[in-house]
Amino acid sequence: YEYCQECANKHKRCLGIALPSSSLVGTLSEAKEAMEKCIKATQKKGRFFICTENEVPFDTPVANMHIIMETMRGKF
Repeated sequence: YEYCQECANKHKRCLGIALPSSSLVGTLSEAKEAMEKCIKATQKKGRFFICTENEVPFDTPVANMHIIMETMRGKF
């Protein structure tokens, strides 16, 4: 991520860190762990935002979306 951060800062751009779609349809712990990984990758680096790889899969459990949002609220 260091190289990406340097490029983003140099060109005054933001880059997305993608939450894998597979983590959205997995277990609650997989969803939370993936979100924590994304948050860790973006903390204190600047010019990054968290997004998904693609659209949120249709069969994503609602509970997984809630745990992702709760995890984000607890970290920022």
